[in-house]
Amino acid sequence: MLGNSKRPFDLDFEITKHLKQLGVKTLVRRKALDELEDHLRTEIEDLLRSNHTPEEAFHRAVQGFGDSGPLLVEFHKLYGNDR
Repeated sequence: MLGNSKRPFDLDFEITKHLKQLGVKTLVRRKALDELEDHLRTEIEDLLRSNHTPEEAFHRAVQGFGDSGPLLVEFHKLYGNDR
């Protein structure tokens, strides 16, 4: 939930946690996760420049990816299933 945490929002921690969850759920190679992280960070940077807080920018960027399933299928095609 936005703004209800007792500790300050840690953007880098949340991005890393989100990407680890994707990696655990799938057999995505590190290269694919690196590319996903690059896209996620670029979107977050754009949202930060539009005056969103880091927490808002993170959640909006993650939502913007929508269901990661189809995206990850395409990464599997490009990078295979091994790490």
